[in-house]
Amino acid sequence: MGNSPRDAVLKLIRKINPEIFIHGIVSGAHNSSFFLTRFKQAISYYNTWFDIAEATLSCEDEERHFSEKIGAGREIMNLVACEGLEIVERPETYQKWHARNVRAGFKQLPLDQVLLEKVKTVSKLIGYHNDFSIHEDEKWMLQGWRGRVLLALSFWKG
Repeated sequence: MGNSPRDAVLKLIRKINPEIFIHGIVSGAHNSSFFLTRFKQAISYYNTWFDIAEATLSCEDEERHFSEKIGAGREIMNLVACEGLEIVERPETYQKWHARNVRAGFKQLPLDQVLLEKVKTVSKLIGYHNDFSIHEDEKWMLQGWRGRVLLALSFWKG
């Protein structure tokens, strides 16, 4: 296992030996050490979040302003203005996390299909936008927008 802090955390979780490790992540790829690559990936990623806000919230919505300015704004500034260890947000795709979890010795549990269907049903009942999606890939529950995966959830055993 590498010297990555992520691998160290997974090793610690494995040592704790929980009954089930529920792993929820922001699935992104804008953590490259090369600025131009990181910048392009960040534009694509944050464009999706701004698209969600545009489609679901009014321009005057205070939560939208807060989210865009404090949340996304701060993260984008960090990605663009900082290098190396100064970069705080370093999301990885769920596929990369999958590989890390396997290397750490975890075994992935099947995704409960009843749970998946309940989440889909609830999202429809409470009126989520039609472009919001919930589906499964390789035992990960994925939440996305217009075909782009944004969040992922999976269950593991040590």
